[in-house]
Amino acid sequence: MLCLLYVGKINGLSDHDAQLICLQNGMVGLQQYAPKRKTRIINEQTIKHFQMLLNDETWDTVYKATCVNEMYNSFQTTLIRHFEASFFVTYADYKPNKSNWITKGIKTSCNKKRELLSLIQE
Repeated sequence: MLCLLYVGKINGLSDHDAQLICLQNGMVGLQQYAPKRKTRIINEQTIKHFQMLLNDETWDTVYKATCVNEMYNSFQTTLIRHFEASFFVTYADYKPNKSNWITKGIKTSCNKKRELLSLIQE
């Protein structure tokens, strides 16, 4: 059973008003949030593909634009289009390193303590 309590202030003077809801449905559960890390595939082959697309581009829309903003927007649109076509996005499970604060000295001390403890327990 999942119960949630909300204490709210209706008129701002008192906190004695509360709302309580209890859910008895066994199917209701909390989902674990599994973050994904967004990465791009960048290697020699994808870089060559990107360079080839840029070389084959005529850039007419950039040169024929009438103002600087149009030129820039056209250039940026073309560049991003070729970038997205060359360097594909992949998603990988992200598992943050929760023990990055543990120094090499602490790890050494923990290992030594574990060894001493195993000697005592024998």
